[in-house]
Amino acid sequence: MTRYLMVLLLSLGAPFAAMADDEERDSRSSNPPSTLSIDELPDYVINGARAAEPDVYFTSARRILWQDEPMYVLEGTQFKYKYKVYTNADGRVAHVTRDRRDDR
Repeated sequence: MTRYLMVLLLSLGAPFAAMADDEERDSRSSNPPSTLSIDELPDYVINGARAAEPDVYFTSARRILWQDEPMYVLEGTQFKYKYKVYTNADGRVAHVTRDRRDDR
């Protein structure tokens, strides 16, 4: 009985181990996201994000590849909300997310 349970648990864990290996491989890809300070961003990128969300205080930025297109992700806060503004390399806003902060 113990042997049966052990085989069952090992066989169920195999897909999860494969997923972990895939995540490690993705994190070591040739184009990892690069963290930037707000001062390092091109002016048209920060101006596009500020035009979309004018009252957000942007604190950090990352450069990523999204569907084979270079994008900037600007993260910031406004009162009780966290924002992520996705802009393309031309400064056009592609997507905005807003989540409630958990700083209670």
